Amino acid sequence: MPIPLWILERFHDFGKLCPFCEEATPGADVRQEQRRRRLPTLLRRLLFSSRKMEEERAAALIQRNYRGYRERRQLSGLHLSASDRWKEALKECQLRRIEHSRDLHSREEISAEK
Repeated sequence: MPIPLWILERFHDFGKLCPFCEEATPGADVRQEQRRRRLPTLLRRLLFSSRKMEEERAAALIQRNYRGYRERRQLSGLHLSASDRWKEALKECQLRRIEHSRDLHSREEISAEK
């Protein structure tokens, strides 16, 4: 069955390598050169998008695992809210400050006795 003329004209008009007559149409070399130059850019885009997709997938996995861990801790009664953690941190800071001042006073007393 012969190839319809409108298909052949379409390939020849757009400057593509005609698969039917296997001839280079006018402008085919230019288009091939343009494609060859664009290839590294396209590959970079594909690699970047695939890397970004992998990072997003990894982030989702980490978040899902952490949420599960947090939920298990809450169910076992080890839940600490953010405000509770801040309160504990402030208490610890105050205790360290008190202990530090006690250490300084005891050192001063020891040095005064000598």
